[in-house]
Amino acid sequence: MPSRKPHLKSRNGCQQCKSRKIKCDEKVPLCGPCHKHRVPCSFEGLTPPSATPPARPAFHPPDLQYAPPLSPTSMLDLELLHNFTSRTYCTVSASLVLSPAQKEFHRTGFVEAAFGYDYFTHALLAVSVFHLIFLIQRNQIPNHKGIETYLIAAHTHHNTALRSFRSTLYNVTPENCSAVFGCAILITLMSFAQPQLPDSLSLDSSPKKVSALVLDWFRLLRGIEPAHQDYKHIIQSGPLKPIFESKVDYGTGPIDAEISSNLNALCLAFSQNSTAAVRRICVDAIKELRVGFAGVGERRESSSSLGWVVNVDEEFVGLLEEEIEDIFHLPQKNID
Repeated sequence: MPSRKPHLKSRNGCQQCKSRKIKCDEKVPLCGPCHKHRVPCSFEGLTPPSATPPARPAFHPPDLQYAPPLSPTSMLDLELLHNFTSRTYCTVSASLVLSPAQKEFHRTGFVEAAFGYDYFTHALLAVSVFHLIFLIQRNQIPNHKGIETYLIAAHTHHNTALRSFRSTLYNVTPENCSAVFGCAILITLMSFAQPQLPDSLSLDSSPKKVSALVLDWFRLLRGIEPAHQDYKHIIQSGPLKPIFESKVDYGTGPIDAEISSNLNALCLAFSQNSTAAVRRICVDAIKELRVGFAGVGERRESSSSLGWVVNVDEEFVGLLEEEIEDIFHLPQKNID
């Protein structure tokens, strides 16, 4: 007797076929057996599967296959960035106590740290363009664009950096404290790097006196110090860590003979030409400056004087704010 033809059982049939225990052909929306017996099918209402997948909508690439032309401002900013990484960093890291790795950090790591913060980046570009103007004025590099173009860029980046930096000072956090400190370094450099220009090129109708500039340096450095102290450990172990790896232990060791002689001359000048109160305050400030220069030797490190600006007694800063003439107009014969 011939065996029955085997067939594959379906477990996906409709409910009616399953209850009747017959094979369901699984046609949607009405299977064959239910259609034949004219009974309702549980597949009713379902959409039959398509034999071919639905066609995908045609892909139309956006009109971004080519970058837009670089604007003159963008080209100038690229020039400034190139100038910082090829020239300016050498002046920022010109200290004789810095290792080659520290100097390389100012060219690469310092710039990379600036990119995440607009005030830091603007300050970096401002320092670069001030340096560029310095080189042009001394005919050390060609002047392709005209010094007025660089002056406008310098003041634009300088003012933008200061505006954003000042607002950030009210919200220093562990995340941005390193950027704030790095920007403060650059702003300090900018205050020293303001170019001396003839009146025809000056963008400021009322240039500041030397005393006012000095006071700006004091306010800036002493203003950033509280934020630095609050996050000192984070800053010194963060992205700017190489800056703090100096080989010099300031405050100990001998003082360069020429520096010591100049400091002695200043003390003598104050003693001979100042009131008792002014003499005491200024002589104490010079003693503090002497401590900063101790251990520097013949390297003439400017960082020691910047530390003095932060550490000098508040009474001396008060004299600056009052513009005491004794500080800025000592008889030349006493310090020659």
